[in-house]
Amino acid sequence: MLYILKNDEYKVSDVAKIREMLSSIAYPLTVRVDKTHVEVVVFCSDSEGLREKVSSLLKKPIIKVYIGEPEVIDGKELETYLRFMEEGLYWLAHTFMEKPWKKFNSEAFHSLVLYAAAFAKAQENEKDASLSVLKMASEKFPKAFDLSCAVDEIKKVLNNMESHPIRCLNLKEVEGAAQHGG
Repeated sequence: MLYILKNDEYKVSDVAKIREMLSSIAYPLTVRVDKTHVEVVVFCSDSEGLREKVSSLLKKPIIKVYIGEPEVIDGKELETYLRFMEEGLYWLAHTFMEKPWKKFNSEAFHSLVLYAAAFAKAQENEKDASLSVLKMASEKFPKAFDLSCAVDEIKKVLNNMESHPIRCLNLKEVEGAAQHGG
């Protein structure tokens, strides 16, 4: 279960605090913080009671719920990935792009999977992991994005600033490689 809650006060540096606030939930969970939202992934079935508890503990309304993985529509892979990235839903972008990567066996798409994961790790306040995954993404398909631009965008996420990681992507290279099985 992925719950997206409105955020107007929490920062990436508050991840541990938020996990502590949610400690009464008896299921494993992951927390990610974006400037506009908080993501709470709870590893269990959805229920109205669980939604109310998460919302009550964080004193924030749930604005969206994702059950399972987003649907992949042929021909819309990059468009959907970019929409998730623009919305700061980096983990969704990551999990979404795994199916097209495996379907097309594309190193360019694999790089995008890792690229999104790097930003999700930043939202979890995991700077070292974020930069390590970003480096792996760059090594998979170096033409996919500008590494120094991406590092700057990761720093923005970590500092709870508005981030636009899409601006670092070289979409023509990714699209071209994907069309040619690369």
